[in-house]
Amino acid sequence: MHLTLIEPLVVEVAADVAWSRKSFRHPLSFVRARPELDPADVELPPHIQDR
Repeated sequence: MHLTLIEPLVVEVAADVAWSRKSFRHPLSFVRARPELDPADVELPPHIQDR
């Protein structure tokens, strides 16, 4: 088995607000990479934080 480690990367996605239990009801769409942001600085929305 080959394992490739990568550095965490922040990406911007577009999402419909429809939520179904623990996941989005509709697929997310990739918008762009945000290399200027650090993953530790990104805050999760309140409805995802407690999961």
